[in-house]
Amino acid sequence: MSYWWILALAFLGIFVTLRTSSADNSEQSRAIEAMQALRQRALKITPEDLKLPASYPHDVLAVIIDTALGDGKVYTLVCMADGSTSIYFSSGGGFIGLGEHADIKAKTLELISAANQTVGDASPTTTFDFPEKNGHVIFYFPTKKRGIYVFDYNQCLT
Repeated sequence: MSYWWILALAFLGIFVTLRTSSADNSEQSRAIEAMQALRQRALKITPEDLKLPASYPHDVLAVIIDTALGDGKVYTLVCMADGSTSIYFSSGGGFIGLGEHADIKAKTLELISAANQTVGDASPTTTFDFPEKNGHVIFYFPTKKRGIYVFDYNQCLT
């Protein structure tokens, strides 16, 4: 299996960290607002938004992974049940439409499948905080009927 995209995301995290070290506060604030708007849209996704057939057999509609990079910077990877994939950076920018690449779409659908098998280990939530500590990872799982679930990877390690 090819995991080149994991390396690419790691590289992008380093690039974003270096790129934003000189960004001014107002530019940073606008970038965070734009990222939060895209993230909120993903958290509120519905089967209709994704144009899923009525026969779609799973509950999890998306996997949203927030990862803290330190110094208040975060990136969010959004993987949808239709295979669409995007990544947003709190420092500005991102990539939308990554799921148009066959390899990425296949991995996204594998992740959605795994999430459907493990969402029972997550907890229902109505708060969607960003991780703060460098390396802290939080998974959010919007579902068709049960609301949004959260799995804090770092809490399971302690």
